[in-house]
Amino acid sequence: CENVITVLHEYQDSLLVCGTNAFKPQCWNLNRNESKVTPAQCSGIGISPFCSTQNSLSLFVEGNIYAAAPLYWQGNSLQFRRISDAKVWMYEKWLDKPTFVSATWVSRKQDPENDKIYMFFREKNPDRSADADPWISRIAQVCKVDKGGPRRLFQNTWTSFLKARLVCGLPKEYLYFNRLQDLFVQHAQDWRDTRVYGLFSSSWNSTAVCIYSMDDIDRVFQESDFKGFSGNVPHPRPGTCVPDSRHLPDETINVVRTHPEMEKWVYPLHNEAAILISDRNYTKILVDQVKGAHGNTHNVMVLATEDGWLHKVLEEDNRPFIISEIRLFNHTAHIHTMTLDHITKRLYVGYAEQIVGLDLQRCQDYDQTCEESEKLISKQFSEIPPNTYTVSLSSPYYLSCPKKSHHAKYAWEHDSKGRLECQWTESDCLHLIKAMTQEDYGTYRCISEERGHRGTIIEYNLLAKPHGMVLPKRTDAIWVVVVAVTLGLFLAVAFAVGFKGGQYHKISKHNRSLKQ
Repeated sequence: CENVITVLHEYQDSLLVCGTNAFKPQCWNLNRNESKVTPAQCSGIGISPFCSTQNSLSLFVEGNIYAAAPLYWQGNSLQFRRISDAKVWMYEKWLDKPTFVSATWVSRKQDPENDKIYMFFREKNPDRSADADPWISRIAQVCKVDKGGPRRLFQNTWTSFLKARLVCGLPKEYLYFNRLQDLFVQHAQDWRDTRVYGLFSSSWNSTAVCIYSMDDIDRVFQESDFKGFSGNVPHPRPGTCVPDSRHLPDETINVVRTHPEMEKWVYPLHNEAAILISDRNYTKILVDQVKGAHGNTHNVMVLATEDGWLHKVLEEDNRPFIISEIRLFNHTAHIHTMTLDHITKRLYVGYAEQIVGLDLQRCQDYDQTCEESEKLISKQFSEIPPNTYTVSLSSPYYLSCPKKSHHAKYAWEHDSKGRLECQWTESDCLHLIKAMTQEDYGTYRCISEERGHRGTIIEYNLLAKPHGMVLPKRTDAIWVVVVAVTLGLFLAVAFAVGFKGGQYHKISKHNRSLKQ
């Protein structure tokens, strides 16, 4: 039987713990002071899924549980509802096979009656055309004070539910990432400044990150027309928070019941495109705020890849900049959860077998100050000794330059040929010479350019020796590679022409010349 903890919420001096309980969802209260476990007043059904593979989410707000989990073991009847206090449900026709991703409470300290609970999910696309993505992403709202409708209409059912399409991609090119995968809400003192970071995937195996403003989201729900509704908008406007929703007029409730979708879509901040589009399959996202050397505040996204990498991405002038890559294991390990302690700056990463904590700042990986980095860069670029090698005419050869930064541009420069583009491996910029000619001799420099810094990473001086090649006195990795490549070519050709005496003798003679 499967027993998996799926819900864990802190409340006062206790923890609310819910789990699958061998396909019989159950909740318990764990008193942290007494280490005592007692059954919770609420049933686990509708809070925890029956098994860990079923979709679910939960939110704990001021003693109330908001949750979406299957009501039956088959996984059906999935809807968002308030469990404790005044129980409120969803109308079954509002959603079509939803997959809930996240929920959040946006508090308006100066106007608590207008506090909202927002849900983020994807559902079946009502557009069934062949070229349409079968899924679209949504955001929905309900009022925190919503008690449901009067007895005659929508009793114990949300009266403030509205939903809108969440758009991410390149709108000008009509290219959209329709499948919301994960989401992070960056709360602010003023609720209008709260930001929503959405991680989306597409049908062509790419992912994107879009940023939304809570002010823009609220404006869509407050001002947009109701999709498919052509009548006069009743008062109060459908979706408005009122002190007692049980006294709402039937006209207002009926619009919510039959036309809850907004005509306008929710677009990213400043109506711009996705801040990041990548062919990496990102699966999780969270955001931290850090202060720079001059006191400026910067947002740093932490993105988890499907194969277990963590990417720290700086959001600078609404552009992404990957500042580090972290891999906690030497093998592929799927990341299930990520949580950040914003006070200690420790990141907790959950895997199937364990939870790993790490310092997100990782200052030990960097220089102490930007000034020291500038000095180090200048020192590195000014103290590049040339590497001199003697190479025989017609011999194959290649030069290697280490890629020290993923953001720099690399190229080779030759004293007579000018600029030469790199031949890339995963970690090196190469220049390949199939057979040395007189024009190939001379000085080669590997040039790196990044953010105004331009310098030489490594320099080679290739000299001609008419009577063969001589190994340099010092041992050098690149020379060993060259000899290995040459010998490899010799063996391959020797095998191919082994029965042709003249050619074989010529190759053997050349091989002996390498040993002289």
